[in-house]
Amino acid sequence: MYKKIIINRFLNSIQSLITEKSIKQNSVNKYSISTQEKLNKIDIKTALEYFFPIKIKKLNTLNYKKNHKIIKKIIIHV
Repeated sequence: MYKKIIINRFLNSIQSLITEKSIKQNSVNKYSISTQEKLNKIDIKTALEYFFPIKIKKLNTLNYKKNHKIIKKIIIHV
């Protein structure tokens, strides 16, 4: 049940992050996404591995403020 709640929260808040830097990182198997929820690394990794047939080697997160909202930037190393 807990896993299902985390996956639903993740799906409702995921956004693709497209910048010049993130496009360059795609060539070396690093992908950038952002989310507005306060999810931890374990929850994010569980949700990503559930939906996509990938094995995540490393996961970096960064919290920053944008228009009075806290955004979590996620960089995925596959």
